[in-house]
Amino acid sequence: MKRFMQFLVVAALVVSAASVSFAGFVSSAPVAMSATVNSISSMGVEVRNVTDDVIAAYALGTLDSGGTYYDTAGKQYVEITIADNSVWKIKTYTDNFTVAPSTPGPWGYQYGGLSNYTSSTTLSLAWQASTATVLGGISVGSPAISTTTGWTFIKDHHDAWDPGSLTDNSFATADAEGYTTVAYGSVSYANITVPNVLPEQYRAIAVGAPFYLYTEVDRSVVAAGSYTGTLVIDLSHN
Repeated sequence: MKRFMQFLVVAALVVSAASVSFAGFVSSAPVAMSATVNSISSMGVEVRNVTDDVIAAYALGTLDSGGTYYDTAGKQYVEITIADNSVWKIKTYTDNFTVAPSTPGPWGYQYGGLSNYTSSTTLSLAWQASTATVLGGISVGSPAISTTTGWTFIKDHHDAWDPGSLTDNSFATADAEGYTTVAYGSVSYANITVPNVLPEQYRAIAVGAPFYLYTEVDRSVVAAGSYTGTLVIDLSHN
């Protein structure tokens, strides 16, 4: 999946030489100068295998139901590049429903991951960003303790506030609070969000350099069947 926009950069410069003399300074005059720089905003997204870095489709393959909480790494990662001279951020979430599921109902309230539309169940996912590719992938861990493991729950665009949660964990609130933000920057800096890097909770990357999004899956309690979903990599301006 790629999204690409390119704009020309135009500059105008007017220079006038001041009159000088070998005998000494005679006079000087200010010269007005101007330049116009058009905006540029482009994002590249490629899915690659963890094992060999070859471009591939995102596929978790066949999984056994059971195991410990979030004990299975995704077989692919997403390579993201950004060229943008505005204040920007990149978010990630799934968008698996044209209409939000009814609540209360069989889907529950949180849908981030892959969806089984027959059993109305979710194969939950988490993400972690990295400044470099990791041989064999990033070690799995619970996103419930993200400041320790570095993993963050993937939200779905239609997540609703679970009444069992003391805090509002709807998509709208989580997104507004930056929970879905993978990276952010401007023309002069770029950072990826890493919640277990304390106290800053981010790592700096070179402007224009690629970064990498890894995923893991919770198969500990999941219904049998086929699961599909759409992962959104969203570039926006602040």
